[in-house]
Amino acid sequence: MNQNNQSVELLKAILPTLISAAQQHYVHATINLKKGFIKLGNRMMEEYTEETATVGKIIDRLIELDGTVELVNPEAQLAVYSSIEDQLRNECDYQFKSIALLEGAIRSTTLDLVTENFLTEYLNEETQHAAWLKQQVELMDTIGVKNYLSKQI
Repeated sequence: MNQNNQSVELLKAILPTLISAAQQHYVHATINLKKGFIKLGNRMMEEYTEETATVGKIIDRLIELDGTVELVNPEAQLAVYSSIEDQLRNECDYQFKSIALLEGAIRSTTLDLVTENFLTEYLNEETQHAAWLKQQVELMDTIGVKNYLSKQI
């Protein structure tokens, strides 16, 4: 399989999960804003905006490589949690697992340079987000969920 074909296959594999993650961020942001947790809701809305922009970039790259865009993958479904503690803990776990998978895929696949650079940059962004999520979970563990939530108003 040539570099472009491997790039297309990896991008196609990532796209549905990224769409689901963006939708999950939107729903969680909306839930948290409605509950009055403005800081956390706004942060999650920023994540939604960033993920949506990344979805657009992946679609653009797939089209540039003459790949087909497939938006649905039944395995790419993510859960929605009404509890902020559940949101952050589950997203943190999922984020670290996704980073490990993406790192492995980038290392084990021969990608074209543009796609490799794009995915490496995306991986760096996701690593920063994972660090933030870990920090939030550790903060909840240290000061308690109620105190954490009082800081999110």
